[in-house]
Amino acid sequence: MLLIVGLIIVVFDWHLIGQIKKLFQGKIQSYIKCIKVKYESVSEESFFDISLNLKDCADIYASLDDYVREEILEGDNEYDTGVKEFKK
Repeated sequence: MLLIVGLIIVVFDWHLIGQIKKLFQGKIQSYIKCIKVKYESVSEESFFDISLNLKDCADIYASLDDYVREEILEGDNEYDTGVKEFKK
């Protein structure tokens, strides 16, 4: 009898987890295109929450625009593709 009750709880938990994912899980796609070498990368990640910048943003829409704005990675923040740049 305990095995059956335990199995029902496990099935219920998996059903609940599926519903939570359906309601609250999002996906974000990152796109990187290198300027110096021929390299592009697209990756997708799942998330349940995001950290928005609230400072200097008038409202939630401005925060979201800031979150998805294009960014040039340079200096210490530069992306390493692993591809060497060849100079002629």
